[in-house]
Amino acid sequence: MLTLEKAHQGDVLRLTGVEDKKLAENLKRIGLAPGSRFVKFPKEEIARQSIRVRGPERDAVLGGGMCAKIIVRKADGNKTSLSQMDRNEEGVIEALSGGPGLSNTLDTLGLRVGERIKLLRKLPPMEYIAGMDRKKHIHLQEGIASKIWGVMEGKECQFTSASVW
Repeated sequence: MLTLEKAHQGDVLRLTGVEDKKLAENLKRIGLAPGSRFVKFPKEEIARQSIRVRGPERDAVLGGGMCAKIIVRKADGNKTSLSQMDRNEEGVIEALSGGPGLSNTLDTLGLRVGERIKLLRKLPPMEYIAGMDRKKHIHLQEGIASKIWGVMEGKECQFTSASVW
């Protein structure tokens, strides 16, 4: 038996099973069940661009890796990863192809399976600089910065949405 990790790009694979029950349920919702055939693409062909989205509760920034793991059902019924959608496209979050960490992060951001999401725009690569103890500075890529959640002026927000200083 060949695992997805050991397969080479371009290999045609047949899904024989998924060990994680929740992941198996999510894959089934997007049409991948035991017996399904698919082709492994190289990671370089998958866009890993961060995006700004609008959910039912607020706008949020999602790193490229997260976007690729969120499956959205568009109005025409087609399902695609959030990372492959275009500006101003909308849909319903159909499933997640990540583990509990992704689900927990999206819960924090107010984005849940079954709810609407709109891709506002794709973001250029950015780097955030954070001051630490007014002496040191750290540099964060947008994907990491989008995972930092805190309170600013009494309001919860992502680091990517915080004001300067």
